[in-house]
Amino acid sequence: MDICTKTEDRGEHSSVSVLPEELMGAVELSGLTRRHAMALLRVPSSKLREAALVEMAYLRLPPEEADGYVDAILSSVLPLPVRDFISALSRDLEALRASGVMAELARDDADNLIKFTLRIPIT
Repeated sequence: MDICTKTEDRGEHSSVSVLPEELMGAVELSGLTRRHAMALLRVPSSKLREAALVEMAYLRLPPEEADGYVDAILSSVLPLPVRDFISALSRDLEALRASGVMAELARDDADNLIKFTLRIPIT
């Protein structure tokens, strides 16, 4: 079963940050934060994600360093154009939200595929 973390500012559910329940539990048990979990979402495969979680907990990485750690993983896994596209997509989503549009972006990572679903309310 998957769970959604909540957006900090409005307390609404956001499908942007879906982690498997057992991984979210491991994040919490390891004393890591939501920001660590968000960094883990960027890791494309479940095996790499679990290994990254163990390493973050073992090294007690602060969230800023966890982001850098994930960046290092991604630089060795995803081609630069894909990383740039994902970064641009994230920036554009934040710009939409800043303008008052409550868009949601769901990311579903499989071992060889990243699937995005963008939901934009029209009312």
